[in-house]
Amino acid sequence: LDYDTTGVLLLTNDGELTNRLLHPNYKVEKVYRVLLNKVIRPIDLHKLRNGVELDGRKTQPCEITELRIVDNGSFLEMKIFEGRNRQIRRMFELFGYEVLELERISFAGIKATGLQPGEWRYLTEKEVSHLKKEVGYEH
Repeated sequence: LDYDTTGVLLLTNDGELTNRLLHPNYKVEKVYRVLLNKVIRPIDLHKLRNGVELDGRKTQPCEITELRIVDNGSFLEMKIFEGRNRQIRRMFELFGYEVLELERISFAGIKATGLQPGEWRYLTEKEVSHLKKEVGYEH
């Protein structure tokens, strides 16, 4: 997560698991809530969903759901399956939008339900097994 993004962050000392969770080949789902500075146009949504060019490479297709319009801006939920540097912010900037708030609400199905900012918890054995299974790392 970049400095201005909040939400789910996993910490581990398992280097191989980390590499697999972050590598785009494994297509690990990351879900974000996004608040934009203005209402998003349908044509821009279509282009973003299909992938856009960043750093000379097209992003993988993503899922974007419009949740509601707030204060002349759009509040969205966005699922991505890769995680380039500041990817979501840069994708919206291509179309003239500013991301006002960005929160990762899920990483590979792991949520921070019930935790306040700055709080943490250990993953359950079931969650660790799920993460390993997600990326074919059965150790």
